[in-house]
Amino acid sequence: MTPWWKQAPTRGSEQVEPLRREIDRRGLTEKIKVVEADFREVQGQFDKVVSVGVLEHAGRDQLADVVKAHADSLNPGGLGMLHFIGHIEPRLPL
Repeated sequence: MTPWWKQAPTRGSEQVEPLRREIDRRGLTEKIKVVEADFREVQGQFDKVVSVGVLEHAGRDQLADVVKAHADSLNPGGLGMLHFIGHIEPRLPL
C-alpha cells in the first residue's frame, strides 16, 4: 500500500511557491510534496489521483495521453478523478 504521502505535480511555475506555502501553513509538509513536472513525468503509483485542469492545458488532441497517464499513476483498484471543462461544439470566433 502507498504510504500516506502524496505528490502534487504542476507545470505552472507560478503555482509552485504559493502551493508550498499553503501546504506548510496547514502543517502538511510531511504528507504532500509539490513536484514541478509534466503530467506524463509523474513517478510512482498511488491509491488516489485527482487531476484538475490538465486537459485544458494539454489540449483535446491529448485526451488519450491524459487519461492513460492518470490510469498508469493508479495502484490496482485505485480511485481517480479527472476534472476539466470542455465542449462538444466548435468554438465560436470571439
